[in-house]
Amino acid sequence: MFPAVVVSDAEELAIQWARSIEDITSLLINDSSTVQIATSLPKEPFDEGRAEFLACHQVGGVQHTPGVPIWRSTLQWDSWAITKGGASRVLRTVLAYADAMSYWEASDGGTVRGFRVTFGPVDLEDPDTEWKRFMATTEMTHT
Repeated sequence: MFPAVVVSDAEELAIQWARSIEDITSLLINDSSTVQIATSLPKEPFDEGRAEFLACHQVGGVQHTPGVPIWRSTLQWDSWAITKGGASRVLRTVLAYADAMSYWEASDGGTVRGFRVTFGPVDLEDPDTEWKRFMATTEMTHT
């Protein structure tokens, strides 16, 4: 019997990957020098200086091949901003890098082996706020 292999958390791995790309983080740094990427939208995400926020949620996933510790996780990416252009720019930057990426290794040993855009991006009204929102889903292959 082979030892169990613990696969990295897909959301955290995807957020680490996004944080490793300066073109993405430069769009999301607020006046407090905090990169606004997380798994959920905070109650007050926008400060006066910067108004973009990115969230990543795992909405599904399957093991790539039974017995092999490689997973395909479905991730929903949401970007919010005060302006439609800001929300669109953040999400389209993430998708451009995801589409071009072939391998990335996290500091904890998890790996991203690639992304595939499966839906979007789409412009969505946010019913709870007046912020502009764009959403897309990707399939991430990872260990």
